[in-house]
Amino acid sequence: MTEPISVVLIDDHGLCRRGLSELLEQRAGIKVHGTAGTADEAVRLLASTKPDLAIMDLKMSPVDGFRLLTRLRAEGIGTPVVVLTMSDSQDDLARAFRAGVRGYLLKDMDPDDVIDAIRRIARGEIVDEAAVAAALASGKLTAYISDFPSRALIGNPKVISLPHLGASTYEAESNCAVMVADNLRAYLEHGVIRYSVNFPEADLPRTTPHRITIANANVPNMVGQISTCLGDAGLNIADLLNKSRGEVAYTIVDLDGPVKEETLVRIRGIDGVLSVRCLNEQPG
Repeated sequence: MTEPISVVLIDDHGLCRRGLSELLEQRAGIKVHGTAGTADEAVRLLASTKPDLAIMDLKMSPVDGFRLLTRLRAEGIGTPVVVLTMSDSQDDLARAFRAGVRGYLLKDMDPDDVIDAIRRIARGEIVDEAAVAAALASGKLTAYISDFPSRALIGNPKVISLPHLGASTYEAESNCAVMVADNLRAYLEHGVIRYSVNFPEADLPRTTPHRITIANANVPNMVGQISTCLGDAGLNIADLLNKSRGEVAYTIVDLDGPVKEETLVRIRGIDGVLSVRCLNEQPG
């Protein structure tokens, strides 16, 4: 059986607290852990009961709802807050949402609408989209922008639907797929490393058709030992890039001539070398 929604009611008018408590418990089956008429009472009650929601008035005295919201966050009380107020001020609405409230309800709403909104907010819903659709149809709302539109709103000419993540658009996913393929090909053909989570960025434009790449421990004199092996084989280094990240280093070397297998074997034998690849560019 699903646990009932639990709430704490915060309002400086005792009649409002009592009436709302009876409405929620008797008509909606919502558990009211307790009620608070002051900021101190609210802090103690929320800290001890940890309800699903706190339902709070804004226009309280001497500490109003905005100051109480600030205090709750400062004391580490993260209970989601729903405002239930007489104020239909757009400034209060905007300020409340900037302060992090989950919902903003008016005391002159129909009781069933209040109950429905509290249930929706407790489930994690932010907006009553049926109410939005009705407001758009009546002209109370001119337009609505959402990054999580439901099927009820998608296609509505007054609704602008945005992707929640830019990466979820068709264009972004196509571009990401192309980028991944390009980066993988650059690594396989040229030893270039881009956007790795555990290797350094290493991108060296080719200067000759003959290239080797070495992954190795990030220790002193590694490049010197590699250069010695190449020099002993009569190979001249045309260009070189060495990058490190933490305990790992990566070296790209372009050479004036092809590398023989015995030279590669010698480099692989250096203490700390993890892998060696020979990437001769194919003609044409």
